[in-house]
Amino acid sequence: MKKDFWLLAVWVWLLLAIVSTFSVTSAAPDFLNWMYSEWLTKYDNLEDFRWNDSITRWEAAKFVDQFAKLQIMDKTYTKCDFNDIDGYDNTLTPHIKQACLYGLMKWSNGSYRPNGKITEAEAITVVMRSIYGFFAETADPWYVAYYNRWFELGLIENETLRWVGTTNITREKLGRRFYQVAQLNEDGWFYSEKSWQAQYTTYTEDKFNDAIANWHQVALFFHAIRCPICHGTRDVITEDIQDLPKDVRIFEVDYDKGKDLVEAYDVKAQTTFVFFDEQWNHIETSRSIYPDIISELNKRFK
Repeated sequence: MKKDFWLLAVWVWLLLAIVSTFSVTSAAPDFLNWMYSEWLTKYDNLEDFRWNDSITRWEAAKFVDQFAKLQIMDKTYTKCDFNDIDGYDNTLTPHIKQACLYGLMKWSNGSYRPNGKITEAEAITVVMRSIYGFFAETADPWYVAYYNRWFELGLIENETLRWVGTTNITREKLGRRFYQVAQLNEDGWFYSEKSWQAQYTTYTEDKFNDAIANWHQVALFFHAIRCPICHGTRDVITEDIQDLPKDVRIFEVDYDKGKDLVEAYDVKAQTTFVFFDEQWNHIETSRSIYPDIISELNKRFK
């Protein structure tokens, strides 16, 4: 009898563990859906994202670089060379250098410390620099100005000044930090102070209709995660977005998930742009001319 009871208890425990795991990994939360759609990460589920792991500096660089591109940031530095990044994932090395060029992730004596962990305070600092630029860092502790601004935005919960300076941030928490500030602008764009420039953002029907209602020039870009040319095209556009007319709005559509739009505009492959006339009627579908996409777009936009 006791043996049967313990066997039943083990089976119940295993079942609960499986259900718990499934509940964590089966549905991606909003912050991860946003990160995936904005190409801050290639993972669309919590398990592969390793949500509860502390994040290292070399892993965080991709988050930081891509978020800076979304903010259309200017680069602070002209050269960033490190003596300790060889041997790491070479797909992330360019992001390390870009995060440095933006001035968002600093270094000391030529060392980036790729395996170093990131504290909550450092994460808040990077996010605040991405939006508001550099605050004074001469107080004690050095990050107090960034913490205070985070508090003013209503994003501090129970985290004390001392706690954020001594606690390593997880991959999930860093993703949520970026997601929190991305939601601050209620009109759906990333920060109204950038609204006088051309914009590149993910497609939603509301944002597309809002752009038309405000008489913007619009285009759809059909992008796929598996497509290197798509990523290259996107990087060129976000890097040089200021070279396009300021009323341009380019919407990124997921080629694999946006089947309604793929069919509506008879799109045959990723890297495709769909253009519209002055009455926003569909007039042209063409493939990306990478890397000369900015000059090609300027031929179509006035």
